[in-house]
Amino acid sequence: MEKGWYLFPVQYTSTPIIEDGEIVGAVVTFIDITERKRIEESLKLDEERLETLLNLTQMEIKSEKDITDFALEEAVRLTKSKGGYLHFFNEDEQTIQLYSWSKDVLKTCTAKPDHHYPLDAAGLWADSIRFRKAVIHNDYQSLTYKKGYPEGHFHLIRHLGIPIFDGDRIVGVTGVGNKEDPYDESDARQLTLLMNSMWGILKQKRSEQERERLILELKDVLAKVKTLSGLLPICASCKKIRDDKGYWTQIEAFISEHSEAEFSHSICSECANKLYPEYYDKIKRKNIK
Repeated sequence: MEKGWYLFPVQYTSTPIIEDGEIVGAVVTFIDITERKRIEESLKLDEERLETLLNLTQMEIKSEKDITDFALEEAVRLTKSKGGYLHFFNEDEQTIQLYSWSKDVLKTCTAKPDHHYPLDAAGLWADSIRFRKAVIHNDYQSLTYKKGYPEGHFHLIRHLGIPIFDGDRIVGVTGVGNKEDPYDESDARQLTLLMNSMWGILKQKRSEQERERLILELKDVLAKVKTLSGLLPICASCKKIRDDKGYWTQIEAFISEHSEAEFSHSICSECANKLYPEYYDKIKRKNIK
């Protein structure tokens, strides 16, 4: 029997009917195995998702772009979608930054991307930011409140968008589109788990990079401080300092060159009395009165 006769997967057994030693017919039993196939596919997909998460955690040494590209392509594949996107979001400024499209979208999309724009200008695909939760559009084109998209843009039929959280703040939004079957809550949960794991790795990498930057700055400051440590040859009369090349330099110029200190000039009472005795005595008598 040909499987093409059935609209659902079946399993059948055939038992021959024998009379007088000859086969005169058969009893065929059909079993609908749709549910079993669904469960098998679901288990296989769960295994693939776990493997993806494992591979993602092992990408810490990769660049940020490599990590996000991997996560986005896996999001498209695991949801059986045709395309996907990743945007970062500045919650303080309420602005969205386009970071990347999936490879298949780049092959067909000819619209010029707008990399930075306010949330208010974004279409309903950004509703996951506005509502702070996953948003599913299984009939995108019938939605009357959509703003549309530029000519040459990736044509949406179905869409699933989720916000990416860092604590209680939204730091990004990602979405997938055009799955053949309707998106459901399982797709939303798995996409959320994948992209939150991605963000955890990105956050750790950014923290490490910031720590390395601060360490370099501290080493630079310490190096400058060390140049002023130890013995400095200074003239007993004019107080100039001799540098490592043997030149005598004004003490202000030497310290300014080897540190971030700045000078403002005044005059102490002893020098004022020595250099301007009449003026100093006048001020002193005035202060006594």
